[in-house]
Amino acid sequence: MPSFGNFLHAQLIAKIPVPTSSFASKTVIITGSNTGLDKEAARHVARLGASKLIIACRNTSKGSNAKLEIESAVQCKPDVIEVWELDIESPASVQKFFERANTLPRLDVLINNAGIQTVDYQVVYGTERALAVNNLGTFLLAL
Repeated sequence: MPSFGNFLHAQLIAKIPVPTSSFASKTVIITGSNTGLDKEAARHVARLGASKLIIACRNTSKGSNAKLEIESAVQCKPDVIEVWELDIESPASVQKFFERANTLPRLDVLINNAGIQTVDYQVVYGTERALAVNNLGTFLLAL
């Protein structure tokens, strides 16, 4: 039976292996990838040679800045990374994004990681905002 010490070790000390396999000829979408850990994931996927990397985010201006930063850091071709608008809390935006993604010749990886943390209760589209972003929109896109 696992102990509390094992739990703490797994949460605080154990290292998750970083992917090193080539992403050549892969098309990858990462939601929320204009900031934070998702941007680092996008940078790593670009470093591994993805043929197409789609940064999916609410703010395309911030997405474009992330694109330029990643291109500069990784030295990939300008046509590898694209910025697509996706407001994961909006079912209409998710549907529009899905329709656009459906036109891709292939999609190999979806890192569906957009999320928010808020202390204020807000309702969007008839649903509490954190639930809409962290669960409903994420599940809708995954379907």
